[in-house]
Amino acid sequence: MAYDAANDSIYVACTTGELITLPAAGGAATRTLHLDRDLRDVIVQGTNILVSRFRTAELLTIDATGAVTTRVKPLLVHRFDFGGGGDFGGGGVGSDGRIEAKAAVAWKTTALPNGQILMVHQRQLSKMLSTSHGGYGGGCGGGGEDDSSPAPDGLSIIQGSTVRAVAPVLKGALPVDVAVNTAGTELAFVTAGKKQIQVVQGVALSRDDDDQCGGGDMSLSRSIDDQLGSPTSVGYTSDNSIVVFYPEAPALVVHPAGQAARTITLPGDFGYDAGRALFHSQTGVGIACASCHPEGREDGLVWDFQSFGQRRTQNLSGHILDRAPYHWTGDETDLPKLMQDVFSVRMAGGDVTRSQKLSLGPWLDRLAPPAGLVSDAAAVARGKDLFDSQATACTTCHNGALLTNHQIVNVGTGAMFKVPSLLGVGSRAPFMHDGTAPTLLARFGPAGGGDAHGHTSQLSAADVTDLIAYLESL
Repeated sequence: MAYDAANDSIYVACTTGELITLPAAGGAATRTLHLDRDLRDVIVQGTNILVSRFRTAELLTIDATGAVTTRVKPLLVHRFDFGGGGDFGGGGVGSDGRIEAKAAVAWKTTALPNGQILMVHQRQLSKMLSTSHGGYGGGCGGGGEDDSSPAPDGLSIIQGSTVRAVAPVLKGALPVDVAVNTAGTELAFVTAGKKQIQVVQGVALSRDDDDQCGGGDMSLSRSIDDQLGSPTSVGYTSDNSIVVFYPEAPALVVHPAGQAARTITLPGDFGYDAGRALFHSQTGVGIACASCHPEGREDGLVWDFQSFGQRRTQNLSGHILDRAPYHWTGDETDLPKLMQDVFSVRMAGGDVTRSQKLSLGPWLDRLAPPAGLVSDAAAVARGKDLFDSQATACTTCHNGALLTNHQIVNVGTGAMFKVPSLLGVGSRAPFMHDGTAPTLLARFGPAGGGDAHGHTSQLSAADVTDLIAYLESL
């Protein structure tokens, strides 16, 4: 959310795509704009409102009339692959050894004192991943000891429709927050995967990304480690003190410039959870579970695996303990097996303790699925009737509280795959196991498997629209 002093209004961005204007003094909403799903940060810039999108790392500019005037995304850059993707020219690696690094998962977007916008995001290295030990690494992420990360951190400067990629300077997974001092001479980044704050001199933002490896000039940064668990938020006071929030303690730690830190203990119970800590811990390949499953959901990306091809990241929220077996092919029978195969082996996370194995499932199970969106109640009702009908046979596989029968079936998409839960499906574009359907409408085309995937070829265009409205509401 953001406060607009000129209009004494508060803007609230919702994950379901609404941008709501509320009077700061209280009362009913004065305007609701329906934009795209997955909205994140809001910035007031004159008469314009800027809104970021989380997984797609897109920035929207909305003018005073409520119209979207520009959409911009961080630039595509390249990194070099060292030993993780096979010979040059294969596995997503170009003949010159370079691999594409495209922006994704915009953890934080904020305004700088000079009026420019800073977006802190991850990047997806477009290379083939192995399922062997450490197989999720092997690239060049540009973060010092984190060079093997397939999802390195990125910084982009945006001004209007102009975008510039900043040379890599961050070291650590999950850059979930950033703050800048009033002069713009210093920035503090939360690197939650390393449980640290990285303080960077503002001059580092002036250096362009030149498609090279390395962590930039690390002399321009220093780290703060208060040893209170993973920080989630950071800010500057008017006297340039850095304030860090630790939800596990719970506490605020104030770091005045040139003085000893002081801790402010907050009311509330000790918040440590072994499952949550494991999920957000950085491993030997420079990523955490939350790198690909931000906030316990998914990054919206399709990854290429050496053993079995392209796979779209799956959502973990919404009754995960009731959704076994796991992965698209159902090869992971339970969470402990998945943790061993993925966290310990592929992510080089080391041995998982019994406490962590017992804690991860219950923590994930508390995460609610993405909210549904009802834009036309009548269309939703008609769509539900179609979904439940014998003619479409959707409920043959998508039934019960989670709208899945947990079976492994062939729906005409080339192989046997697990029937996924449809809770929150409207927020999970692209669709299908390999992401070949960019929209729900495309799912009802060739990418969806035809009548082997529900009998829908007889539906009119209006029927399909109603069915999509129902799916969006789940």
